[in-house]
Amino acid sequence: MNPDLEWQRRYEESDTPWDKGMPAPALVNFLRQQPISGRVLVPGCGRGHEVREIGRQPQTSVVGLDISPTAIAQAKNLEGPSEASVFDPHFTLLDEWVPKESFPGRENRELVRLMQKR
Repeated sequence: MNPDLEWQRRYEESDTPWDKGMPAPALVNFLRQQPISGRVLVPGCGRGHEVREIGRQPQTSVVGLDISPTAIAQAKNLEGPSEASVFDPHFTLLDEWVPKESFPGRENRELVRLMQKR
C-alpha cells in the first residue's frame, strides 16, 4: 500500500494508537523547564496537540505538517484561539522519526530498529 494512503486511512479510521488526545507529557514538562521562543516546525504533527502546546509559548510561531489531509483537517477543528499555530499538509520532503506502533509487520520493525539508532 502507498504509505501516503496508509497514513490517510489511519486518520480516517481513527487508527492512531500514538495519539493520546493531548500533547506528549515529556514535551509539556520540557516547556515548563525550558521555555522557548522563535519559529518551530513540527513535522508529522497529526492532530496537532504538540503544535498547540508549543504555540502557547510567548513569542513563538509554529507550523505543523502532516502527510494526511484528514489529520490536518482534524487538527484545524481542534485548534484553539492561538494564532501562533498553522497546519499545512503541503510539503515536498519529510524526514521524521515515527513511533514503532506506526509500523506493523516484520520488515517495518527492522526499519524502526534502524531509525531508533539515529
